[in-house]
Amino acid sequence: MQLFRFEKETGQKVTHFNSNFMMTKIAKLDSPAQIGCMHLGKEDLLAITKLLYRSFF
Repeated sequence: MQLFRFEKETGQKVTHFNSNFMMTKIAKLDSPAQIGCMHLGKEDLLAITKLLYRSFF
């Protein structure tokens, strides 16, 4: 059995399009899709942009 960690500390900082949050990758597929966990705190920011691909929000 493999154990995986998804804590904020294991993620990467995202700053694209004036965003400011941490993202932990869960899976990367053989397509342009990725599955991840966003860690958003009180002071963090998720910018709204025109998406190039479909997204689950």
